[in-house]
Amino acid sequence: MKETFLLKVLIFAMFACGCKRQSTPAQNHPTTVEAQGAGLFEATSAESQQRLGALPQVGSENMAHLLKPTPLPHLPPSNEFGPDASVDWIIRIKLQQPTKAKAIAPLFDQSWRKIHGGLTIYGRDVAQGKWTYLISSNGPDLVDELQFAWNYHEPWARDPKPVSTGVYEKRLLAVEDQLSQLTQVVSIGSSSSAVEAEARGRRLEEIVERLDAEIWVRLAAPTNQRFKGRDIWDVMLCLGLEWGDMDCFHLNHDGEPLFSVQTTTAPGYFLPEEIVAGRVNVEDLLFVFSLPRTSAPEAVFENMLAAAEYARKRLGGTITSEDGSPLDIGATRQRIRSSSAELSKEGFPPGSGSALRLF
Repeated sequence: MKETFLLKVLIFAMFACGCKRQSTPAQNHPTTVEAQGAGLFEATSAESQQRLGALPQVGSENMAHLLKPTPLPHLPPSNEFGPDASVDWIIRIKLQQPTKAKAIAPLFDQSWRKIHGGLTIYGRDVAQGKWTYLISSNGPDLVDELQFAWNYHEPWARDPKPVSTGVYEKRLLAVEDQLSQLTQVVSIGSSSSAVEAEARGRRLEEIVERLDAEIWVRLAAPTNQRFKGRDIWDVMLCLGLEWGDMDCFHLNHDGEPLFSVQTTTAPGYFLPEEIVAGRVNVEDLLFVFSLPRTSAPEAVFENMLAAAEYARKRLGGTITSEDGSPLDIGATRQRIRSSSAELSKEGFPPGSGSALRLF
């Protein structure tokens, strides 16, 4: 029991700090956070590729066919950006006349946000007639409408408690007061009343508590043995997985990871330099994905299971659940189906934009 508990703690800590899903950045943008002594540093995509020079780039065999194509929804690109009413409380404002975006932004600086909470401000670009971020590298010059959006639920906040009715009421007054210093407001309103907003926040907190889950498959090394880094590297290449974000392996689709591979053995990820030096020897491999953040989670699980089984045949060991007990594949499939149905019923289909915002 003690070993099982410690394993769960290790896994939770690893996923909290480790291979979280991220968008794949453009070339030469920061993509990987590396350990360096007691600190951290960011590596660009190009720098990360340079680190792989001493390792093979092609596996000893091509077994990518074991992982079936995952049916993911095609989302057409959009050049318009705005809040999501399912997860954001929104204040909508019409201005009397077009106003400089750069004149509005300083009214809502860090000192103001410290009092009223972090938010995202959108403006309707007069020139384009479309919504976008008020301030960005290619942001608008003049705007005639504004939207101020606060998350109902902030899962990464230090103390993510639902915001009270009084706070919502103060935010509405504070926004109007700040804008009055610069321009005249024609109309102002919110997406819901303060009472409704507080209730929505509590509802989303309950949804996250109930439905936020990761699906794990663990491959434990044989008793008194460890998996060697170079062997792991070859297995991942053979399957078509890529080493990347957070120094973990990922099965990617259009640059987005479907599932990731990490380990409970410190530091929890795979540094190429350490693999080359023969210093990576781990007790297990953890195949994992976030259920609410993953489109087609049933198909992703089947691929993850196939990847773990191939790794077992190559490396040895035993496939288990995250706590070391035998993996109940049927129960896991049922859990994925039922959780996916619940998420969709609540308005957050797995992998949807709203689900990515909430979880």
